[in-house]
Amino acid sequence: MRRLAILLPAALLIGILPRPLQADPTIWFEDARHSPAFSDDSVRSAAAYVRHRLLAPADAAPADLPLMPAAVRDDFFPRILFISAGDGVRTARVAAGTARGILKTADDAIAQLRLAAKTDFKPRWLKIDVPDTILVQEQLDLTRRLEFERSLFGLAFPRAMRIALIPEDLIAGNVINHEQGFFPEQLTAYLEARGVKEAKANSWLVGLKLEAVTVFRFSTRSFYVDASEIVPLYRGHRQFPRLTRDELKAAARAAADYLARSVGNSGQFAYLYQPDHNKVLDEYMMLEHFGAVLAMVEAYELFKDDDLLAAAKRAVDFADNAIGHWTQDGARLPVVVERNQVRLGTQALAAAALARLAAVTGDKKIAERASAFAATILSAERENGEFVHYQTFPRGQARDPEHPDFAGQAIAALMLVHKVDPQPRWLGCAQRAAKHLITVRDKGVPIAKLPGDHWLLRGLAHLHRHADDGGPLLDHAGRLTQALAMNQHRAPAYTDWLGGYYSPPGAMTAANRTGALLAGYRLLRDKGGDHRTNAIAALDAAIAGMAFQLQCQFRPENAMYYKDPHRVLGAFRESLTSPAVRIDFVSQNLTALLDLYRLMEEEKIAGFAVPKPQRPEDAGPGPASPK
Repeated sequence: MRRLAILLPAALLIGILPRPLQADPTIWFEDARHSPAFSDDSVRSAAAYVRHRLLAPADAAPADLPLMPAAVRDDFFPRILFISAGDGVRTARVAAGTARGILKTADDAIAQLRLAAKTDFKPRWLKIDVPDTILVQEQLDLTRRLEFERSLFGLAFPRAMRIALIPEDLIAGNVINHEQGFFPEQLTAYLEARGVKEAKANSWLVGLKLEAVTVFRFSTRSFYVDASEIVPLYRGHRQFPRLTRDELKAAARAAADYLARSVGNSGQFAYLYQPDHNKVLDEYMMLEHFGAVLAMVEAYELFKDDDLLAAAKRAVDFADNAIGHWTQDGARLPVVVERNQVRLGTQALAAAALARLAAVTGDKKIAERASAFAATILSAERENGEFVHYQTFPRGQARDPEHPDFAGQAIAALMLVHKVDPQPRWLGCAQRAAKHLITVRDKGVPIAKLPGDHWLLRGLAHLHRHADDGGPLLDHAGRLTQALAMNQHRAPAYTDWLGGYYSPPGAMTAANRTGALLAGYRLLRDKGGDHRTNAIAALDAAIAGMAFQLQCQFRPENAMYYKDPHRVLGAFRESLTSPAVRIDFVSQNLTALLDLYRLMEEEKIAGFAVPKPQRPEDAGPGPASPK
């Protein structure tokens, strides 16, 4: 599996240390670029060797060393090998070994890690990076946007500087930002954080002309290693050729735990967390707050974890600070107010979260609160089924524009409230709204131009049970499943884009569509003809989408590079190249995980094979950019 790495020389990463006799500190990228590349199996063997040296019990006998293939055992070419070692608490140490022969190179890196530790060195997580393709860029202008993607190619400076970074460090240290801009001051800060003394005073930038620098960009073959597994990595994450129930359940558990850890004593979430800065930004939206509560309650239904339920209840209590009341049609109704604005979607997710909480706890008071928010939604519906999406508070004045998700969210929420409070008015409101969307908003719109209304598809799945004539509803559900899946990456530019949407693909879009496609599959799977065909296609797209999503979840192999590895575990980052974590990135992915897990349990399916990439000519229209 091809991998990118960025190399910071071991001497810079962990200080100037004595080197083992077999090491060759003169070797650098100029030398290693001419060495023959290793196969994945050879790098895996080297990773097994490193695991034995660093993770094997102290009393392990030399005979217990894994057998090495001849290509590894007899290698004598100049090599560079990076070992990242993390304990799950602190940022990983990274050592770059240099020697002739890959095993001697590994021994060099191992010795540096042990010498730097000064005390007993007990790593839990390891990652091995062996440079593969090494490209020389002469007279490169570092003041301009760089060419090679920071998450796929490392950056190394010439032999005299002995500075190199693997991709994870470029991202975690923000040395190259998401727009491919190089920041020398961030590299200086990174070096200082890694223990390089006087990095600023003895700046490697002195006399360096950034407009004309010779550098190396390089990819690597990479493996994650711990006591139980050795896993190939691409772009620093593992890939998922098969989805199992156990894998989905474990991923959902980790995501739910992240959300629970993110709820403070006051009930407020750590809304937007930046792992690269270990900082929570001062932003907040109650729409995402209630969406996270909803996902946590759904997770509680599976895991029955009292701490998870307690965190969800604290978050509900916190929301009381944002709830006001106004009078509509003679009734006093609750509204979530933000910046003197009442948003239909926020009221919908408040109703949905409270309804799910009432369903799992049997709490009648919470059910009453859910019904009160359902009445708020009802008051925003016009006679033709259209909703007012935005209103000012406290006057209730309608404001433009419409939001593409809000009506679908309102329908789905009303149906969840209907389950705990089966009043005809909630069902009637949802039916009128769905009819308006199907027969007015989306009437005559080609499938390729339909809005990606994932919430509407979820709502239609609930509504169908109560429809007297389900024909138009089923037809529109089929059209929506086609619309949601048609721009999915199936012949991707990069292997890990398979199953994602847009360029570059993001975790939350995939999660939203996966959940909706699963709802469409449930709705259409037992129908005949085109409905059955659409159901199968929807499930296929959902499986591919889930495989993409799981690549965006923080696991030890990528969490170890950040300032607080434990904090970020289980979270879903914004994308494969952006580490930012927002609570709705996590909650939407958690919901999709639970949806697919429940489906597999119902249908007694142990695992799904993920669809393989198509040839470009078979993939259909390319992914459109979001507006």
